[in-house]
Amino acid sequence: MALGFVSYSADADNSFKDALTKARAKSKDLRGAFSEIARQFYKFRSSIWQQSGPGQYPDLSPKYKKQKKRSWGFIYPILKASGALQNAMDIDGEGNITEIGEQSAFLGVEESVIPYARFHQNGSSIHPVRKFLFFGEGNEVKVYKNILKVWVIKQAKSSRAFNG
Repeated sequence: MALGFVSYSADADNSFKDALTKARAKSKDLRGAFSEIARQFYKFRSSIWQQSGPGQYPDLSPKYKKQKKRSWGFIYPILKASGALQNAMDIDGEGNITEIGEQSAFLGVEESVIPYARFHQNGSSIHPVRKFLFFGEGNEVKVYKNILKVWVIKQAKSSRAFNG
């Protein structure tokens, strides 16, 4: 099977996009900031695996609830069965894709390891959308923007100290 991936673009959030544009203009290398943002991104997603009900997701059908209970011993969290997707949503987990560059970061999961990830993320004719890669709002965006700001300030101070 060819390597595939499921990913999410953060460009939809204008306040983060603006902060990222400003940070890119001030720093040629944002790898440190992107690494911390990636760690925080996966930390924010960890609540998905703690849900004791449907949470933000459309509930499972009564038929599938019975099947899941029989197969896995539990119904919730909705996105958890074998634990493979949860593992892939850990920065060091099998199936995780976290690629950090100087001016960009890519976060996703390998479809060759998690073949059903696409159905959760995008939905299908028989599966409702149940995103696991999504850009949070409010406090989450503030955390990411602050990481960028602190990184740029740290680099500016380091540059001034080096140039004396």
